[in-house]
Amino acid sequence: DIVEVTDFAPTPLLNTEIQTKISGGANVQMFDMNDYHTFVVFDDGSVIGTGSNSNGELGLGDTTSHLYDIVDISIVDVVSVYIAGVASSVFFITTDGSVYCNGVNTNGELGIGSTSSPITSPTQAIVSNVKTVTSNANFGTFFLTNDGEVYACGKNVESGSNFTMSRLGDGTE
Repeated sequence: DIVEVTDFAPTPLLNTEIQTKISGGANVQMFDMNDYHTFVVFDDGSVIGTGSNSNGELGLGDTTSHLYDIVDISIVDVVSVYIAGVASSVFFITTDGSVYCNGVNTNGELGIGSTSSPITSPTQAIVSNVKTVTSNANFGTFFLTNDGEVYACGKNVESGSNFTMSRLGDGTE
């Protein structure tokens, strides 16, 4: 069911898949969205998503679009999901602090130890014991661990006609 918003006031979403999960005892824990994707994490650790999937952001092993349907995401024990801005990288943090990610990885921004791209199936990042993730538009990603350590990966330097900028802040190019 698609809800059309005509008066720009908040409107309850009555999507069948979400309502079925809620009526079955699962509560929405958190969600994240951007221009192209939406993910909902439930308190039982399950995740559903929808979106363009043009770079495998849904983690289904393909790039088939799911703009008008909701799919189950195969990762279990998820506590949070983060979409990299309007970009095409997605990060799922599980109860044990593992991070699974998929989508664009051209600059190594997924933290999986390669620049293979796109990543269409959930792939575990090298960093563990993660508390939170932030990433900016397919260039750089920061992982904050539960021990307070910060790790960075991705494209480090961007140069233009009037500037040179380090994104990762590690003093290297």
